[in-house]
Amino acid sequence: MDSYYECKRCFYKCNKISNMKNHLNRLKKCDRTLDSFKFEEDKLYELSLIKNVFNDDKKKFKCEKCFVTYSTNGNLKRHMNEYCKGVDSKNVVVNNNSNITNNIVNNITNNNTNNTNNNTNNINIVQFINPFNISSKWSTDHINVNEQYDILMKTKLLYSNTLEKILENDENLNLLIDKNNGIVYNNDDLEKMELDKLYRLVIGKLNTVLCNFKNEVEKSDIDKNISLIEDEINIANKLFFDYKNNKDDIRLRAKNMINDIYNNKRERTQENLNKILNKSPDDDISKKNYF
Repeated sequence: MDSYYECKRCFYKCNKISNMKNHLNRLKKCDRTLDSFKFEEDKLYELSLIKNVFNDDKKKFKCEKCFVTYSTNGNLKRHMNEYCKGVDSKNVVVNNNSNITNNIVNNITNNNTNNTNNNTNNINIVQFINPFNISSKWSTDHINVNEQYDILMKTKLLYSNTLEKILENDENLNLLIDKNNGIVYNNDDLEKMELDKLYRLVIGKLNTVLCNFKNEVEKSDIDKNISLIEDEINIANKLFFDYKNNKDDIRLRAKNMINDIYNNKRERTQENLNKILNKSPDDDISKKNYF
């Protein structure tokens, strides 16, 4: 287990309390993210000085074929359906327990058969969709640290590139946008949501994801420019701050960006929602009583 400290204003992380104090006591305060507005300044300072511990036990969903673990059942299902290659036979340890050995061999055999079928059919079947609400999170396991760094380096497209990448994972296709309203997947069903609230949540979640990308990149061993990363996150936080303060041009740009990206995903989103909700493929969700 490794310990660290996290600034509750901007999600900056470090492993020394002295570094965190220096960060918090800077003359120019770091920019707040969406979650930080739940607390007053004194409380943010206090929470940021609490030691956190990485705990692999959070990854409790284990693949029975290759034994890799995930933090959510949805991520595990996607891994099993699309990526799992089973146990590498070169790494199998001989065990006196014949049942364990047989199970491993059977898993390898079955998985090879499944991989052949999957390659032939090339069908991606979604079995899980993340809910969309104020506390939910998108799945980002499919975005590796190099891709995160690439996104952070594309200054003018920080939010749009991030959303495009997030929606490559079908588990995150959880909302539809119409002219005056939105439909979101939540509590295993569809709910109506006002567009202003929907846009605000999307922008807030994107800002949080970008801050998380910054932290992941900074603690990775890839070649990176830390000062440029800081600059890009400052830009992202400034845009988010302007959005929250009702700056008209920023809100209009954000609205158009969100509409364009989600409308491009509309057909796929509706297809997946119909599967999850056991509706007919021809059932047009957007024409129901939600609007």
